[in-house]
Amino acid sequence: MAAELILRPDLGKGAYRLRCRFTVDSAPTSPRQRRAWEHTLEKMKRATAKRFVADMDKQGWEYVDKYGFRMSGPYHPVQPVDLRRLRRQRFNARSPDFRQPHEPGPEAAVVTLSSLAESDRWDYELSAVFVHKTLLAEIPYVSEEQQELNKP
Repeated sequence: MAAELILRPDLGKGAYRLRCRFTVDSAPTSPRQRRAWEHTLEKMKRATAKRFVADMDKQGWEYVDKYGFRMSGPYHPVQPVDLRRLRRQRFNARSPDFRQPHEPGPEAAVVTLSSLAESDRWDYELSAVFVHKTLLAEIPYVSEEQQELNKP
């Protein structure tokens, strides 16, 4: 019986498609102004991509040029929500609908957005392939979780 190698010996790096977003003013309706806006968008895309690669390089990521950048959008510029705060939010047991939060506020999980055409700012998303020498998983420290749970 001969032993077989199950894992490839070159399994030293894991490839990840990472994303970043940048915000721009919404597109004008005039065709003449739109051409200038598209030129500005392209310049912002290049500048954001360059900064994205530099930031990832500081964290130990290597950009894989073979796949290039993909841009998607436009999207509504939505502020990130800390899901840990939503999870800790108390619910009012006396309410006829138990899913209603005890204190509704800016931490609401569902946000109603207007039409994208009515928005003053748009988000575009860039994605690129990066490799890292090790496979990564983000796990919070126990002390960080305790600090978050103890916050009022």
